[in-house]
Amino acid sequence: MELVWHEVGSPDDLPEGELRGVRVGGRKLCIGRSAEGYFAVDDECPHAAGSLSEGMIDGGEVICPLHAYAFDTDTGECPDDPSCNIRAYPVRRENGRLQIQFSANPDSA
Repeated sequence: MELVWHEVGSPDDLPEGELRGVRVGGRKLCIGRSAEGYFAVDDECPHAAGSLSEGMIDGGEVICPLHAYAFDTDTGECPDDPSCNIRAYPVRRENGRLQIQFSANPDSA
């Protein structure tokens, strides 16, 4: 499985404390910027399909707007319900652009 960096825009377009939903490489992702830096996770909460990009950031967690499920922005783990984990993706700033890494095939990690 080949991992590819996908460009999602300028880091300056995402102020600290904000979330944004993006569709890139066949995936719907939630990108955000916390005090710790940029992160990217799957946008859909597995509990009730809430859009995490419509939620909020609380420290190192993104909170679902529907039932307040929390997800670690580094690991995607849900501390209250391990059956509801999501994917977290590597994020980098490269040549003035924000990039997220995942496989070229949307059905793979």
